Amino acid sequence: MARFTEKTKMMGARIRYRREELGWSQDELAVRCGYKGRSSISAIEKGGNALNMETVQMIAKALDVSPLWILGEEPTTTADAIRTMIDDLTPHEQEIVLNMIKGLVNSHYEEG
Repeated sequence: MARFTEKTKMMGARIRYRREELGWSQDELAVRCGYKGRSSISAIEKGGNALNMETVQMIAKALDVSPLWILGEEPTTTADAIRTMIDDLTPHEQEIVLNMIKGLVNSHYEEG
């Protein structure tokens, strides 16, 4: 019997989200991953299949995301990634980055 865990459900939800974002059916993702049918993808998306790293890497490659994203260990958006990096900086370094962003935004509006 399939064992549903919070981690496998989260990974399945991320896979489904990305698949739908790409406009693919479960059948389309299955073909791109080398499965014969969508039943494996369906089970994975429901969180009913534990995924080994080989499977995670295969699905990540098909979906054009990193394996870390599927595992929920990587920011989901560019803005999240920027926030994560900025949080690791000192206050002084954060101020430098803020000034750089302000300069970039100002030059964007001056051009437009």
